[in-house]
Amino acid sequence: MLVILLLLYCLPIYLIFFKFRLLRLTTVWKVGLCVPPVAAGLFLWVALGRYTPFAQNAYIQAPVIQITPEVGGTVTEVFVRDNQYIEQGSPLFQIDRRPYQFKVDHAKAKLIETQENVLGLLASVYAADEGINRAEASLAIAEQGLVAAKDDTRAAQETAVEVSKQLEVAEKELARLSSLVGTGLLHARSTRLASATSPPSVPG
Repeated sequence: MLVILLLLYCLPIYLIFFKFRLLRLTTVWKVGLCVPPVAAGLFLWVALGRYTPFAQNAYIQAPVIQITPEVGGTVTEVFVRDNQYIEQGSPLFQIDRRPYQFKVDHAKAKLIETQENVLGLLASVYAADEGINRAEASLAIAEQGLVAAKDDTRAAQETAVEVSKQLEVAEKELARLSSLVGTGLLHARSTRLASATSPPSVPG
């Protein structure tokens, strides 16, 4: 590249000053024509030495970014090539999703099974509540029957006391009657009672 630029610079000089001799090559022209290539050479030497150094055993280093997926697995497809420019969010490779899909399906089946178990437990709870309600209703009926039985027992006891009193009175009356039969007073009273109650005879 430098040789081509130098040839392009020297060609007009040759044509003007040597080939066609359009101008006379004086000392001023000699100095003026030598300044641009010298200045350009110095500039290139400084610029190339500072910004684009040249060496036989040079090495190029570039930062390497390690890319690690959040999940492990087998890579089934790569979407980029070497030295390809990518944007943020671009997919780089595809991981085999079958093991994770199997885990998802297994978790869904486990969830359905758990939901069925919960429904069964809820049915058992409802059945137990129904049994408790029936037992409470039966207990209320039994308590009412117990109260009625206590009332009946109390009435029977009162009746028994009344009957006992009546029996005691009857026994006393029977004892008194027995004593009257033994003395003959009962027969006399019966005779008088029969006379008093019989109709008078009518003479013929």
